[in-house]
Amino acid sequence: MGINKMFVSIVDLLNRLKDFAFRTDSFSIMKRLLPCLLLSFCLFIFSGCNGGEGFSALEETIQGALDEDEDDKEEPVEITSYSPTSSPVRVADDLETTFVVSVNPGAGSSLTYAWKLNGSLLSNQSSSFLQLNGSITDPGLNTLEVIATNSVSSDSKIFTLYKNTAPAIDTTSPGFTGNNVTCG
Repeated sequence: MGINKMFVSIVDLLNRLKDFAFRTDSFSIMKRLLPCLLLSFCLFIFSGCNGGEGFSALEETIQGALDEDEDDKEEPVEITSYSPTSSPVRVADDLETTFVVSVNPGAGSSLTYAWKLNGSLLSNQSSSFLQLNGSITDPGLNTLEVIATNSVSSDSKIFTLYKNTAPAIDTTSPGFTGNNVTCG
């Protein structure tokens, strides 16, 4: 008899004894039998049922649940690919550039991403991709860092960005050769 059936049988027996005790007004019988029944039930449960084999199924179930938990554990996060791959990435005031990172599949689903431009956290940017408008970068070299984090670890990728400087036009006095234009 399984544990569930045995428990239902004991509960049913206790209910019948309770009804009997109240009908016959023999509450003292109930007080004597109840501890014996509870003790018998506990001994049955703690003995493991069927000569101790009842607990082996329970142990297998518990071990299976523990093994499933092991499978669900997150691995350390690792950025496995990214785009763009060129370095430096050229940006311009009037263009948006899309940056994307991918992480290892075992990193889990509790990933968070933080994007930093020149060390400053970009607000409202918490996904694995970023569309960066070149107008927020400074002329010259910039750094864009993405940090992927899970409950185990974090990993980062730094993109080097380059934004051309605006041309400097010399408008002082026209010379023999014309105006000088230099680009940085």
